[in-house]
Amino acid sequence: MKKLFRNLAYGVALLGPLMLLVYIPNVILETGQGSELLTNVSVVRPVAFLALVGVPYLFTMFYGASQMVLRAVPRLQFSAGLSSWLTRERTLVSSGIGALATLLALLPFYTYQRADAIANAFNHGFVDRWLYKAGVLLIFLACFMPLSQRLTKSNPRKGHRLRTYGSRALYLACVYFLYFMSGDGVIPGDKIATAAAIASFVIAALVVSLMLPSASDVLHDIGTCGDASGPQTSAAHGPTMNLHLAIAVAVLLVFGIFPSAAGLWLGSLLIFIAGIGAWAVLLCFAWSLLLRHRSRFAVGVLAISIMAFAALYTDHRPKSDDVNTLAALRGSTKAKAATMVAVSEDFKSWNSSHASSPVIIVLAEGGGIRGAYWTADALATLGSPRVNLLDRTYAVIGVSGGALGAAAYSANYAAIQGINETDPEAFKGIPNFSGMAGNWAEGALTSDFIGPWLARVMSTEVPQKLIPWRFAPSKGDTLQDSWSKALACQSESFRSYRSNPIKEMCGRVRSILAAPLADFPKTVNDHPFPRLVFVSTHVETGDRILFSSVNYDGSAFSNAVTMESISPSSVDMISAVHASARFPLVSPPGSIYNRKGQSIGHVVDGGYVDASGAQTALEIVRSIESKNTNFRPIIIDLNNDPDDKPNELLSGSKEHNVGEFETIFAAVGSANQNRRYFAKRQLLDEVCHLNGGYISLKVDKQNDGPIGLGWTLSRDAASILGKAMHRESKQFVSDRTGAPSSDESMEMLETKSAESCKAGAQPF
Repeated sequence: MKKLFRNLAYGVALLGPLMLLVYIPNVILETGQGSELLTNVSVVRPVAFLALVGVPYLFTMFYGASQMVLRAVPRLQFSAGLSSWLTRERTLVSSGIGALATLLALLPFYTYQRADAIANAFNHGFVDRWLYKAGVLLIFLACFMPLSQRLTKSNPRKGHRLRTYGSRALYLACVYFLYFMSGDGVIPGDKIATAAAIASFVIAALVVSLMLPSASDVLHDIGTCGDASGPQTSAAHGPTMNLHLAIAVAVLLVFGIFPSAAGLWLGSLLIFIAGIGAWAVLLCFAWSLLLRHRSRFAVGVLAISIMAFAALYTDHRPKSDDVNTLAALRGSTKAKAATMVAVSEDFKSWNSSHASSPVIIVLAEGGGIRGAYWTADALATLGSPRVNLLDRTYAVIGVSGGALGAAAYSANYAAIQGINETDPEAFKGIPNFSGMAGNWAEGALTSDFIGPWLARVMSTEVPQKLIPWRFAPSKGDTLQDSWSKALACQSESFRSYRSNPIKEMCGRVRSILAAPLADFPKTVNDHPFPRLVFVSTHVETGDRILFSSVNYDGSAFSNAVTMESISPSSVDMISAVHASARFPLVSPPGSIYNRKGQSIGHVVDGGYVDASGAQTALEIVRSIESKNTNFRPIIIDLNNDPDDKPNELLSGSKEHNVGEFETIFAAVGSANQNRRYFAKRQLLDEVCHLNGGYISLKVDKQNDGPIGLGWTLSRDAASILGKAMHRESKQFVSDRTGAPSSDESMEMLETKSAESCKAGAQPF
């Protein structure tokens, strides 16, 4: 019994780091965002890359990692028989561990289900179609190849090369047959893309085949393992292990130097698999060296202490991202100082060409990429010719993902209208510029932004946590750069568009995103355009920091600072968006500076202080109402949270088991939710007092299902959101034949929004 417990204890110590990495994919992929990753797996690369390259790659890396730690067996106090067997059968054991670890790491793929029809699950679902074939390959890798190697041990110097190359050739033959029979490498009508897809797959499969277990591992074991009971004097890794280490280092270097290119080419899921495999090899290599050291306990404690101290020191002296860079500050100081304007005065200027009809204010709530897509779709609907309510929209208040959606639509719409003014023939025959802007924005927002971010996190962000000075761009900069590239049509989904008007539009979008937010056009095509206001949270005070397309003087906002009043024209549009969407752990805090270049603190996600934008909207409404008679505001709330629902009275009908530690987070989350409802309630009361109204365009969990919260949106989720917006917009878009007028849409909107002012109504 003592030997059994000792064997178990040393077994856990031996393979602990490897099993920890195996568990990471299960934790992440079982979340709502994980569902989006699984659904979105085939957007960037064919599913065959996952099943026939990603899975074998993961197997071979786990195989190599386990080989490294198993070489430390003679140094540990296993029972003599078990130690001898593990040393003698190292290749066979490593193959078994590699197969088991791969199956555990990819378990969510096998258990993943969506609420689709059975026919869709079999005809279009990648789980049943590809992981079955991947499972067959794993059996081949884990059983046939070690068996082949065992046969070579009777005469190890005879025929091992033939067996090695023969087994790899058999693997490649199976892979190519399955891949080409699937047709995943064929892209209709695009020979260049088809050739590139096939070539990239062939190269990837060849690289994986080089790392497969080979007879040379057995030969190396026979020549160097020696007596299991004696000291281990062989190298820490054999011939094939050198290749595993080289591949692991190369993967992380490529991710660190070219994160955007790697993320766009591979996609988030393959980036994640490649990173996990690389870190498994590197960590197990370091772990094996530690286990083989005579003073491993003392060295281990010392190493952990040094890393803990370095991490703590670095955490208290972080290098934040700059929201307004010093170059932007120098440019803003050279420009002519802009005149600050009160909200009420700006509204009077905006409203000069309109009658006294109701004025719309849009709340673009946070919600990651889900909120961004929902906002872009809603603004495209409001701006369509058959609705034409964008002209009556004074402000769009964006928070986090809502800010990204507002910027994506606005930049595309301004670019299209700008081209149309200079060249009316450019988009001749396109009657709905708003719909076109929405389509381009939504297409960009369905890009896989997690891929480049993961490449950065998997590479430089890990050692960066131990070093106080920044030696590479941050994960936040990488995420912002991927937004800019996608919105400027540089992602793969836009590469087939080569017409000159489209190229010019993409160039204009890029320029708009890189220009100061305050310079965004106040009118588009001679029509007033909604003011853009993005909300962020000041870390040091908890106040709101507002980034806007107008030089507001800040007098209307209590416990808030307008960025233009402290550092005019120094923040470009995409940086302002990111300032509103800097959720900790995803993006580091952003440093902000005044016009003298002095740091005035940090900003994080606006959802901390004003998750819906209702508080900011309330202050805008009150400022306008104080100086303008007959002001009737209508609030359009873009609520993209499927789980959001009004507060309900507590009842004893259901037992709630919450631990003491858990109450810390549960209470904070619930309190923040309650503050959001309170701000909405105040806003509702104010607009109803002014004879206005409140309407919510909402994603409903019962009708639309759960949609993951994060920075990657699958095409399935985008389709669901599009259908939901079509349903919700019927509240102010007529179904009658023929294009309804804007007056009819406004009348429907007034009637529907006024219902929220009835007794007992909830604006949620």
